[in-house]
Amino acid sequence: VMLAVNNILRWGSRESMVVRTRPLLYHHLTSIFTAKSSSFWNVGRREIHQFVDPTPHAEKAQHEEMMKKQSVGRMWQVSKTFKFEAAHTLIHHDGKCSRPHGHSYVCTVEVHRDDLFQSGPKTNMVMDFGDISKEVKPLIESHLDHHDLNITLNTDSPTAEYIAMWIYYRLKPKLKGLHSVTIYETTTSSVTFKET
Repeated sequence: VMLAVNNILRWGSRESMVVRTRPLLYHHLTSIFTAKSSSFWNVGRREIHQFVDPTPHAEKAQHEEMMKKQSVGRMWQVSKTFKFEAAHTLIHHDGKCSRPHGHSYVCTVEVHRDDLFQSGPKTNMVMDFGDISKEVKPLIESHLDHHDLNITLNTDSPTAEYIAMWIYYRLKPKLKGLHSVTIYETTTSSVTFKET
């Protein structure tokens, strides 16, 4: 009987349809073996467990092991993107950018961490996307969106490089794990600022 069971379970491991029904098969088999003698049941149960584990213990153990190893050579990169319209003048530029003009900027804020929250409402998160927005949106509203960047950033050359650096240092005290700020001045031109 056990030889037949083993053959069925081995075959089931290669056939997706049967794999999906293996827990059900296990329960049918155990109900049969329960009616047999104790010694026969113990042997049968060991044989079945070699191929089918219907309990959640294996999955739980695997999850715990994965979480223990999560900080070993691993890193999560979380990013959130924002948009704003702004004007600027690069008075030292030797081209047309020396005249007042504007851009539809795209700003990406990136956070890196090697661990996840283990409890609470942010379990298994690096950082809630909403928490990034909570810090970035007021900054965009007060200094960037529909503003003259020469005035709000207090510089005569608010380049994409300068804007990325300016945003980074104002977010750094507020966003743990802040890695970089990227500014797209156009769809093909971008600058990333980060500390090394």
